[in-house]
Amino acid sequence: MGEEITFDHFDKQDFHHFEARLKAETELLGSWFDRGLFCRDRTVVGVELEAWLVDGDYAPAPRNDDFLELVGSHLAVPELAKFNVELNATEQPLGEKAFAALHADLAGRWGACSRSAAAIDLRLLMIGIHPGADHASLTLDNMSSQQRYRALNEQVMRLRQGREIRLDASRSRTCAANGFA
Repeated sequence: MGEEITFDHFDKQDFHHFEARLKAETELLGSWFDRGLFCRDRTVVGVELEAWLVDGDYAPAPRNDDFLELVGSHLAVPELAKFNVELNATEQPLGEKAFAALHADLAGRWGACSRSAAAIDLRLLMIGIHPGADHASLTLDNMSSQQRYRALNEQVMRLRQGREIRLDASRSRTCAANGFA
């Protein structure tokens, strides 16, 4: 699950600051491994499921803010597009029943989230790439409201020097989008 940021534009000083923090944090993490500070007797596992919000006709419905407010759980979070959400299972100790526990937890969350979606006339769809997502769907207007996604898009477009992005979701269909990474 990503952390939200407060701004979406960066200058050279921001990049230098980021590099310095990344180096310091990487060194700190390395020292923790060297000193054996991570618990070796309790390994846990988790799972996430990305889903689409769709309307009654199964068209992408860009309403993840409404949905997430209604769900009210830190285990349901926005994804890049306003019609996508991520549902997370509670981590489980890795053992012989871990996957059954993850399944039960995620199934319960899916059920609760499906009921929340229905309360606002939406449905959750468990699918990787929605066949109805077309060029008109992949616009900045349908990008989630979180600043981290706008910042990511800005940096991708900066590195691409403004050139359009081509998404090939299948061997037979290509969709071009300007500015929605």
